[in-house]
Amino acid sequence: MHQSADIPFTEPTEIIAGDTIKWKRSLSHYSAADSWVLKYYLRGPSAIDLTASADGSDHSVTVTAAASAAYVPGDYWWKSFVTKSSERFPVGEGRLTIKPNFEKIAGTYDGRGKARIILDAHMTAYAGRAGRPEIGYSLQAAGRTFNYKSDGDMIAAIQFWQTETRREETA
Repeated sequence: MHQSADIPFTEPTEIIAGDTIKWKRSLSHYSAADSWVLKYYLRGPSAIDLTASADGSDHSVTVTAAASAAYVPGDYWWKSFVTKSSERFPVGEGRLTIKPNFEKIAGTYDGRGKARIILDAHMTAYAGRAGRPEIGYSLQAAGRTFNYKSDGDMIAAIQFWQTETRREETA
């Protein structure tokens, strides 16, 4: 027997296009039972507008798998508002990432972020230079070309991309 997952009372920070998405919000000053309507506006690679349904005094958001399948992957910023007749008040804002639906990916896929791709290319190039006398060299990664005059330049670049990779992977 399948047991349904608990529905969170917070907005998601990550969703997958093609999945069913559910969450609730409890807003004591803006109860759904008192006719307040909660709306979300997500902006990023595309625009997504969501309206919550009343679930007793809570606001319930449900996005069907079919609806989320059309979502464009990427980083989104959202704001939420409650409305009732001519009144409107902001109640939240945040950021979420929509990840691609693996079922729909045809061909190759690289899930690394841009900084990780560039760092990995630098590490490979640097390891390949061991014991070689060249003074200058270049490499290509993530659609960019990097030129270096010395090992010191390459080491400084590796340190920079290590920091960027940590930021990217912690975000």
